[in-house]
Order: sequence, then structure tokens, then C-alpha cells
Amino acid sequence: MSASEPAKPAPKAPPPDPQDELRHEKDEQQRRLQGMLRIAKSLNTSRDPRAAMQEMVEEISLLLHADRTTIYELQDGVLKGLAVQGDPHTQISLPLNQGIAGLVAYSKRPINVKDAYLHPAFNPLFDQLNGYRTRSVLCVPMLDQNQQVLGVVQAMNKENGGYFTPDDEMLLCTLAMQAAITLKALELQLRLYQNNLELDEQKQQLSQRVQELAFLGPNEQALAEATSTEEIAQSLLPHLAELAQCNETALLIAGPEHEKTIYFQEIGLDRPLRILRRQKSDHILMQSFLQQSGFLFDCPDDFDKQGISLDLGFNVTLRTAVTLPIFEGDQCLGAIGFFNFKKANSRDLGENHRFVELIAAQLGRAIARVNRQITAQQRDRMMTIGQMMSSVMHDLRGPLANISLYAQMLQEPTDPDEQKLISDTIIRQVQHITSMANEVLTFAQGKSDILIGKVRPEQFMQAVHEQLENEFRAHHIDLRLNLISHEPVWFDQNKILRAVTNIARNARQALKDHGCFTLTFNTGHCDFGGESHPCCIITCSDDGPGVPEQIREHLFDAFTTAGKEGGTGLGLAIAKRMIEEHQGRIRCETETGKGTSFIIEIPQDGR
Repeated sequence: MSASEPAKPAPKAPPPDPQDELRHEKDEQQRRLQGMLRIAKSLNTSRDPRAAMQEMVEEISLLLHADRTTIYELQDGVLKGLAVQGDPHTQISLPLNQGIAGLVAYSKRPINVKDAYLHPAFNPLFDQLNGYRTRSVLCVPMLDQNQQVLGVVQAMNKENGGYFTPDDEMLLCTLAMQAAITLKALELQLRLYQNNLELDEQKQQLSQRVQELAFLGPNEQALAEATSTEEIAQSLLPHLAELAQCNETALLIAGPEHEKTIYFQEIGLDRPLRILRRQKSDHILMQSFLQQSGFLFDCPDDFDKQGISLDLGFNVTLRTAVTLPIFEGDQCLGAIGFFNFKKANSRDLGENHRFVELIAAQLGRAIARVNRQITAQQRDRMMTIGQMMSSVMHDLRGPLANISLYAQMLQEPTDPDEQKLISDTIIRQVQHITSMANEVLTFAQGKSDILIGKVRPEQFMQAVHEQLENEFRAHHIDLRLNLISHEPVWFDQNKILRAVTNIARNARQALKDHGCFTLTFNTGHCDFGGESHPCCIITCSDDGPGVPEQIREHLFDAFTTAGKEGGTGLGLAIAKRMIEEHQGRIRCETETGKGTSFIIEIPQDGR
């Protein structure tokens, strides 16, 4: 070709095939539809808002061919990165109306720019800090059904240096709307879940309170009925271990004699209560008692730091512990401990002192009551021993006086027959003394030991005469024996003789050196339980002043006495016990100024 020849035009590109464009558009739409379906499925199945949004930003970047996508949530006027593509742990916060995202949230309008640096709201600080170059930006608001802003969705840097199209904007708005609805639903669901958790927790707390109340009521009654510290521990510790959900409980009680006892209970109602009365002073329960302070330890190292021993003396390893001192008023009476909680953490019980304090208060009242009772019993026991000794010495005066009298008679010359009679009388008096001592002892011990035998009324009346004649004569009391029936009867002669002489001596003391006492012996029939039974009937009567009204209702109770010098109040109580041992009964008929009668009825059935 010569220089003068014109250049040939370049060949023209063939026009685009409409069919290819249509297929490409169809594929793109199908890809977007499939992406939207995946997003919808992910949002519908997710239960965690952050996880759902994180999956969504990945899909949005694929659908829009964006380099990265971020979803911001509006919280208290600040946009916070809910889902950040690339590094989900990145924390991003943007004030409202600052930056492109802040402006979109404020205006509720999308922003689509080809070059972010040309937009006045863009802040290049993020690029500068991360070495990133932001170009195209598409940011749309997330609005709920009330057009309230929940956040924004922002896609950046269309691939191949392109920019986001109106179709991209429309698609992102649709996805943002779906994300807003899902986010709202997930928040409501999460709130509902949290509310359900709170309700479950409140339900558990309510159930716990109901169990506590159900425990405290019967426990108060059981503790009130306990008569010893061991009964207190037995009624409380097994159930308390179950309620507190711990493996072991222990109770330290300081007794009235300053003796300290530990009661230890392992979980399970079938486990025996273990008792330790001697222990060291460095273990946790003793320290809680001595320091009058509660302890809470979650691990063995806590014990070592406080210098407190893990050894309670029961060969059990302690890992967790809660203790509380027990008070009644200002006095510390012991300590209660909960050990080795099943739920590893003892803070729940340690922080909820209310229930533990209620238990400690109940224990304080019960222990104080039992200690007072023990002290009173010891004091009463000593008083009773003294009274009983006084009674024995009082009752011995009669037989001893008789023995002295007959011993003096033996010193004077007498014939052998009279000597033998006097000697036999002395022997009977000694036997009567021994019998009285045994009867007082069995009365104090609450025992019953009777020997039923055939009794001739004449012999019985003669024995009464021997016991009382000299004593009554010395006090100028007329002793009258009235034997009506000579029919033999059956009873323990020594015991009934003691009962009659007790009543007679009470009468002698009431008559005060003048008057008359009459003993009547008879047989007949008496009404027992609505049926008539053959009976031996012994009546002891005097013409004295009568039983004082203030003691009539308690006449047969031990230590009931009035107006008698040296009286102990045991005579009638012993007499009543002896008669009741014969299945019999005794009653009193008295009138002020006219005298008193005691009627003894002893059934003779099957004798």
C-alpha cells in the first residue's frame, strides 16, 4: 500500500447477541434469588442475632460482588458493628449523623457513591488505620414496620473497580428490610428466652422458698419437742443436708457444762448420725463458734489461707464450706456447717443468708431451751435426792424408835419367850426399814416390783399396830383399829403396810398431838370400769382439820405438802404408786374442820 492510499478502517466488533445477554441476566437473577433464599433460610433457622447477621454479610458480598459488607445496629444513638465481614471480632462504633453510615441512619435514606472520598460525610480514618482504600459505597437503612431505624447495611468496593447499580441498591434495600424484620424477631425471641429464664429462675426460687417454709414449720415443732441436743441434731441434720444440696452437714453445740459436741450427718436419711465430744480448736466449726463469725470457702486453699483445719474429726475431706454461728440473744451457743456442695459453688447458699439465719435462729431457741432444761433437771435431781433422803430419814424415825425401845427392853431381865418376841419384833422393824429404802428407790426409778401373797387381816392389823402404836402414843394420838372382815385377802403386805403407815403418819402430823386416827379393814364389792369386783377395802380416817384446799387437786403428786414441819410430800405419792401397782385405787374425802378419810380399794379377782 502506497503512502497516498487511505488506511483501511478497523473491523467492527460484532454486535452483542441478545440471547447471550438474556441468558446472563437470567443467570444473575437466578444467582441473586438463590442467595436471597439462602439468607432467608439462615435468618429463619438462626436463634442468635449476631450469628445470623454474620452469615448474612457473607451472602450480601457474594450477591453484590462487594469486597466487604458490614451490618451496624443502632444502640443508644450509636451505630455498633453487629456483623463485620473479614474479622467478626472487630469492634466498630459510629456516632449517629457522622460518616456515611451515620448519615444514612440519621436520614433513613440510602447512599450510593462511586468514590467515597468525594462524599463530604466520608471519614478516611478507618482506611488510614487499616491500610485500606475505600472506593464505591452502598449503604441502606434497616427500618422496622414503624419506620424506626434499627441499623444500617453497608457494602463497599464493587469488584473490578466498578460501582453499585440501582438494581444493587434495590436488592440491598430488600435484604436490609428482611434483616430488620429478622433482627427484631430475634431480639424479641431473645428477650422472651431471657424472660423465660428469669421465670424459670423465679420458679426455682419460689420452689426453694416453698421447700424452706415446708421445712421450717415442722422443723420448729420437732425442735420444740426435742429433749436433748442429740434429738435436735437427729431431727434437723438429715433433712437439712437434702435441702441445702450438700454432702455433709454438722452441728456444734456448747452444752451448759461448757462441753462442746459435734453432730455430723452425711447425705442420705439412712446414714447414721455421728457424734464427737472431743475435738481440736482449729477446725472450721470451732473457729466459727469461737470467733462468732460465719465462713464461706470455695476451695481447700481458702482454708489454708485462714489457718483453719479441714479435719472435723470424721475422716471426711472438705472442699467447700459455709458456716454460721448460732446465737440466743447475745450468747453464742454453737455453729452450723454445710460442706461439699453438689453444685460445686457454695456462693448461692453463702449469699442467701436468710434461710441459714432462720435455721440458726430456730437452733438457738431449741439449744437454749434444752440447756435450760438440762440445768433445771440437774438442779431438780439434786433437790429430789435431798427431799427423798429427807423423806427416808423422816420415815425411819418410827421403826428406829421402836428398835430403840425394844432394845432397851432386852437390857432388863425377861423370860426367854418374851426375849424371843422382842427379838422377832426388832427383826421385823429392820426388815421394814430395808423395805422402805427399797420402795423409795423403786419409786425414784419408776420401777414396779410387787410380790402378791395371801394376807390374814389379823396379822396385817397387828403389823400396823406395831408400826404406829408407840409413835402415836408419844404424840397423844388415839390409834383405833377396826377389823370388820376376817376373810383372807391377796396383796403385797409390805407395800400396802407402807402405804397405810404413810397415810397414818400424815394424819398424825395433821392432828398435832391430839385427836383420833381410825383404820378400818373390810371386804366387799367395788365398781371398776362399770363392773362389780370383789375388793379389799381399807379406810384410814382422822378427825383433824382436813386437807387444805390449795393442795387438794394435787394431793397425790410428788412433793405436794402444806403446813407440816419436815414434810416432803412423798408419802401419798408413794402410797398411790403402790396401790396402783395392785390395779387398785385410792381416793380422798375431806371436809375442812371435820377430818379426812382415805379409802383404798384393792381388787381380788382371780386370787
